[in-house]
Amino acid sequence: MPRRSPAGRSTYPAAFEAGLAQLRPGGTLVIVGTGLAHPTLEQNRVLLRELVVTGAFNYDATGFADALDLLSSGVLPLSGLVSPVNVRLEDIMPTVEGLAAGTIAQKMLVTPR
Repeated sequence: MPRRSPAGRSTYPAAFEAGLAQLRPGGTLVIVGTGLAHPTLEQNRVLLRELVVTGAFNYDATGFADALDLLSSGVLPLSGLVSPVNVRLEDIMPTVEGLAAGTIAQKMLVTPR
């Protein structure tokens, strides 16, 4: 369960920690959101695997429009990011196993019926 900040917003330090744990040697973790709860930073993991942890707080006035234009341009291989096939809820376990094994690398939409 996410921790609650004093302002009532949910914070997810576990997401930062999980992202850091999944980086390959030499990988980069970009933090684009934060809350008041502080995640644990495993400095030995960062040092020994030569990881980069950086933040991105700002964007310019056209950032979202530019991103949408890029997404709709066809330049990016989006078909490799999101599966065109929905997974039925009763078929979720093979999908989770495939994601864990790395045989499925796309985001999957699970439909309840």
